[in-house]
Formats: sequence, structure tokens, C-alpha cells
Amino acid sequence: MSQSHIYISFESVNFPGRFIRHRANHLFVEPKDSPNLAPDATFLPVLHMA
Repeated sequence: MSQSHIYISFESVNFPGRFIRHRANHLFVEPKDSPNLAPDATFLPVLHMA
């Protein structure tokens, strides 16, 4: 069976057009025209299996 991945991004409610991104193990809220935003602001949800 093939699995497809669904990636998500988080846009600020208080500051539309700004997205949560990670850089050097920290989270930032930056405008959508920031360099390298797409790979740093895209997350893959993972189910935790206990």
C-alpha cells in the first residue's frame, strides 16, 4: 500500500501573511516573503504510537 504525506503550515491569526518556521531548533513567526520560508515552515505531522 502506498502512503501519501500531507504537509502543513501554520499561519498567524494575529499577523496574517506570517508563518511559523523553524531555524536552529527555534520557532519564529516571519513574513511569507522570507528567504527559504517554504522548507522551514512546512511540517509533517506524525502519529505517536505507544
